[in-house]
Amino acid sequence: MNFDASILKPGDVLLYFTHDFIDDVIAEKTGKPVGHIEVYAGDGKSMASRNGIGVNVYPLRLDGLICVRRPDGELDFATGMDWFNTVANGQGYDFEGLLTFACITTHGHEGQMFCSEFALNFFRACGFQPFNSDQPSYETSPRDFWICGRLETIWSSNQELYGTPRGFYACPIPQALAMLCNLSHS
Repeated sequence: MNFDASILKPGDVLLYFTHDFIDDVIAEKTGKPVGHIEVYAGDGKSMASRNGIGVNVYPLRLDGLICVRRPDGELDFATGMDWFNTVANGQGYDFEGLLTFACITTHGHEGQMFCSEFALNFFRACGFQPFNSDQPSYETSPRDFWICGRLETIWSSNQELYGTPRGFYACPIPQALAMLCNLSHS
């Protein structure tokens, strides 16, 4: 992989596909080749709820990194880190919450988060709203960050394979889902 980590800024979205079981299930269910998300914290570290481990600050990993996206607005990163340190850090991984993607349950386990649930809650704590404010974090998948119109792609491992059509970025989530499913919204 030809990736220069010096391009990263705190708050960048790191999208992964590592071919582990959880990533495979998420990618298959959401229809995009992305199964995990982390948020760059700076100094070679990222924040995430890693598969099976939970919420913490981890060394930046490049294995499986397929795309880096940057928020189009300002982040109150200090406030987000306060939320991380007082609320999120140390929470377990929310396996039950993953069942929302399969429509088996409507929400996950209280006090635990999966990766995209953590990322959305972190951005909201930073005062940045990547999606509609009424979108529940427990219904947010890594794919949603892939197609989000409030994030700009600054690096992709293979633009032809992983790039998203330009017009798709501008769609709010409900319209993007309708386009994906070939459904009409009334």
